[in-house]
Amino acid sequence: MIGERKDLGPVENGPNSTGGQDVDIQSEDQVFGMPFGDIQKLVGKILVVIIHRSNEGIHHDLAASIGMWARLGMAVSLIRDPHGGFVEVTRASVVNTFLEYRERNPNMEYVVMIDADEAIDPSAPLLLARWGKPVVSGIVCGFNAKHGVFACFTAEDENGMPRFPCAQNGTKLPTEGLIPAYQVGTGLLCVRYDVFETMRSKGMEPFALDDWTRKQSFIEGVLKKGEDICFSERCEELGFERFVDASVHGGHQKVVQIAWPNALLDENLKPEDFVTNRKDYGG
Repeated sequence: MIGERKDLGPVENGPNSTGGQDVDIQSEDQVFGMPFGDIQKLVGKILVVIIHRSNEGIHHDLAASIGMWARLGMAVSLIRDPHGGFVEVTRASVVNTFLEYRERNPNMEYVVMIDADEAIDPSAPLLLARWGKPVVSGIVCGFNAKHGVFACFTAEDENGMPRFPCAQNGTKLPTEGLIPAYQVGTGLLCVRYDVFETMRSKGMEPFALDDWTRKQSFIEGVLKKGEDICFSERCEELGFERFVDASVHGGHQKVVQIAWPNALLDENLKPEDFVTNRKDYGG
């Protein structure tokens, strides 16, 4: 196994456990905005994997969520990246960890990988998995000196060109539903089991950089495609759709938190009507 792993399995008392005290929750009651009965069906199918670097901890919001997930009976694995930069190697460790869990628990259907510097709502893994889709990402943002805050996924603009939505261009995102995407980031990502199974069966390593990209990075000193884009391209090749859940957001903790501005969320915008701005990052 590449990387160092610590597994935090479900607590013994199951989904209703609160430190040994019973909680009167009915199946139709709403928890995280979902019927508790639906949550009970999902928790045993999800493995949450949190990736953190050797010199960094886990964001406090994310750490607090681990206890909530355990009380629901959800499995959690912590993977420490000892390399501090070989991201594709650490992502491979996530794949291996998930497939190992799947061997022991055939009901395990989804892995939700979360980077340790993401502040998320504890409902995120359940909301991403609820759709039953092959690949669903939350909205995680990055920062570029030229384009400012941008969302780490690409969707088509009015001319069919995939672009990263950029806040400085006034691009608005819907607040709920699934946005069809071409490329998705890996900071807050739910992947269904058969995606990894199919790739491995065809000799593909899901998050590995392709040979051309690796060689060009040595020549030019620039990495033009990361492990997330390579993964999305393999999904495209095999016919696995990628989506972004517009209701799930991560706050990327850098020197300051990077997140999509609330002023650029449009509750009246439908995901199927969303297009990026031709001025957005990409092309």
